[in-house]
Amino acid sequence: ATTSGTNNTRYIRPTGNMYLSFYRQNAPVDITFHSVTVQEVGQDWTPYTSGTSTVDFPSTGAELNIDALNSNVGIYQSGIFTLGKSYKIVLSMKATSAFDAEILESSGALLISTIGAVSLTTSYQTFTLYHLGTGTYDLFIHRLYTETLGASQTISIQSVIVQQLDTNDRWVTFADPD
Repeated sequence: ATTSGTNNTRYIRPTGNMYLSFYRQNAPVDITFHSVTVQEVGQDWTPYTSGTSTVDFPSTGAELNIDALNSNVGIYQSGIFTLGKSYKIVLSMKATSAFDAEILESSGALLISTIGAVSLTTSYQTFTLYHLGTGTYDLFIHRLYTETLGASQTISIQSVIVQQLDTNDRWVTFADPD
């Protein structure tokens, strides 16, 4: 239990489907939740590594550890995009030094289309990108392939949100009433 004005963070590692419920422990009291955030940490992301680069999933998100030879490293999530659907992608990322990362529509780590490049700093920044899906493809986040400053550095990904902008899978058109 916590007192007023404090944050309470819990990490849960489910082994199957689960429900998240809130119950009071004692006599009836008024409880106010200002926000409840459920954040997926590392689930359904597939690491892509080359050389001795590695991917870790600490409780804070994902870490892409680039080796001394600047070998590519990234993470991807399968089947995120659909042909013709519009998406808003919001990422919170930083690095151990300033260099660029790249966000792609991919098939695994194979480039389908470039969504955008982001310039990382040593503080978390929020990046917002928009994309029109070109097929049933993956979201791939990695150090920019042509980047030369990333050797022996780490990219930290705090969060990734992909929102389909036409969520009802339909467009509504109105005829001229005259």
